[in-house]
Amino acid sequence: MNRVLANAFALCVAALAMGCSPDAATPGKPAVPTPALSAGEEAGKELAASDALAVGATTEGPAGFQTPAQLEEAIGKANPGFTGKISVEMGEGGIAALSISDPAIEDIRPLAGLPLSKLDLHGCHVSDIRALEGMPLVVIDLSNTGISDIRVLKGMPLAMVYLENTRVADISALAGAPLIELYLSQTPVADISPLKGSPLATLNLVDTQVEDLRPLAGGRLQSVWLNNTPVKDCAPLASNPVVSVTLADTKVSDISPFKGHPTLQRLHIAGSEVTDLAPLQWMDGLTRLIFTPGRIKTGLPQARKMRSIRQIGTSFGRPGEPEEMYPPEVFWAMYDAGRFN
Repeated sequence: MNRVLANAFALCVAALAMGCSPDAATPGKPAVPTPALSAGEEAGKELAASDALAVGATTEGPAGFQTPAQLEEAIGKANPGFTGKISVEMGEGGIAALSISDPAIEDIRPLAGLPLSKLDLHGCHVSDIRALEGMPLVVIDLSNTGISDIRVLKGMPLAMVYLENTRVADISALAGAPLIELYLSQTPVADISPLKGSPLATLNLVDTQVEDLRPLAGGRLQSVWLNNTPVKDCAPLASNPVVSVTLADTKVSDISPFKGHPTLQRLHIAGSEVTDLAPLQWMDGLTRLIFTPGRIKTGLPQARKMRSIRQIGTSFGRPGEPEEMYPPEVFWAMYDAGRFN
């Protein structure tokens, strides 16, 4: 999924307004005195400086880059196959936002020390992100990269994180982050306990191993995707102000936890183990329903009587499948004609 960092700016500002900005540097901190160096140590220092320059760093401030062109040149030196361009946004302290999407990018050491708040590396062949240590990142997209370890992100003021189609299994580094949006689809993540108490509004867990949703209870979720997960119990979601819930191809068999839910508008249960639609009669705000008619044993009369429904169907934008959603009168006419048998 392509991420345009500029489109995320408004949410980032909101996150910062809620207290998500990093702590300011401690004022008046005394400088650590520099010990005298031996001749050998001096030589080692010069060699280290030479190595740093080889990957684009200088001794002139954080990362030493005054212009995007300098940064682009350094990235090219560290990644000989890189022929693309970078997209940057400048801030008061220098380069504040950076976007690169190039499979030739493997080495991101030239980024070390940059005061980045937004970083998009989706599609790069990056597997080591230790160069990001200490950055005040609010938005980061590492989707479709080779990363598996995100410990370096711990303590960052992250509001929007995209890790889709990576090897990341442990998200404990995200505990306590002021997250608003998190995409983990197609990862081996199974434990979401680090998300307990998170202010998340949007969560994508499609094609993960997540089964226990209890860490999400009492949260602020508005949209959640759980397609093709081993989830059985959706009750923890009912204590969130959810607007859209996707339980397609899960082991969920009971939707009664959503009876009387004040905010739920869209419910996707196609391919799930739900056989009873009777609880729908208490979901007065529901406007979209996607389900598998052949699996339903009870509750169809209640579903047909719902006046709030505007769209009803059997599938919604699955890769390789046509979208099948219709106005209620069209859908039920097709149903009566045996279209979904």
